[in-house]
Amino acid sequence: MAVGIVLLVFNLYDQYIFVREDVETPGALAEDVQPRRRLHIQGKRNLIFLAGVIAAAISSGYFAWRRGIQELLMISMASMSWFSTPKSIHDENHFNFHPILEVAAVFAGIFITMVPALEILRMRSLGLVGAKTESLNALLHSVLGVSLLRAVSAGSVFMCAYSYTRNGPNFMVKSIAEHHRITMPSFGRYMLYSATLLIPTFLLINLVFFR
Repeated sequence: MAVGIVLLVFNLYDQYIFVREDVETPGALAEDVQPRRRLHIQGKRNLIFLAGVIAAAISSGYFAWRRGIQELLMISMASMSWFSTPKSIHDENHFNFHPILEVAAVFAGIFITMVPALEILRMRSLGLVGAKTESLNALLHSVLGVSLLRAVSAGSVFMCAYSYTRNGPNFMVKSIAEHHRITMPSFGRYMLYSATLLIPTFLLINLVFFR
């Protein structure tokens, strides 16, 4: 439901911008983004490697694999894709590792700065919970507790698009666009855009599924 609403609003807004810009310069935008060329796919073998990455991610939830094995499989699939794809395809897509390295640097900083906070929580957790453990367990296994956990889980997942740094793909798209000299919204401006759509969507989902 959430994805459907976001895609619908994006499509309507994209169509509005497309028509408005094409009116200013008749035919130019349509010829630019809708060229008359045969639709075809290059690098079909990469679909196999993509399926391997997806399988590794899904299977880790069903088998008692160590996390290192899962990551090794993903890295292997990505490496085989890189070396087996013709350089001409990389060049035509203007592929480079700059966006990936930028995202890796940002998230490495985030994970490093999380360590002190996690350690404080770990040391204080017993004191914070203390004698309330039994009552907390009772709450979590009650009807109210289950609904609360569902709502918190849904909020955590649905609001991942709220800012550039909430997940990797958001920041990756921003980095790729800026590398191609496309102006992107600032951090705060992006949150304003996303909040305008995501907060009403999240409220609607709460009314439908968690009332």
